[in-house]
Amino acid sequence: MPLAYIPKSLLNTSQSQPITSIHICAEPPNAVFAPKDNADPATEKLTNHWVVYLITSPSQSIRLDPSPSGPGNTLDLIISAKDRADINAVKTLGGDCG
Repeated sequence: MPLAYIPKSLLNTSQSQPITSIHICAEPPNAVFAPKDNADPATEKLTNHWVVYLITSPSQSIRLDPSPSGPGNTLDLIISAKDRADINAVKTLGGDCG
């Protein structure tokens, strides 16, 4: 699985950050396919997108986002730094580490 760090400097800085908790989150449902012209939103297929947040401080987290990429259902893992306030979940599973 290819890894993409955003920003690229996160590759070097994230390894020393302690993880205080882990949250597995379902984001609000999105359309499975790109919307078509004149499509009825009520009949579109929806799916939840799940991401993992590694909480590193009261205000910061590292987001692990498995993103579909092409044929064969392959995934790219997008790793990004996020503010804790950016977590937009409809369902969260997780707890403290340690």
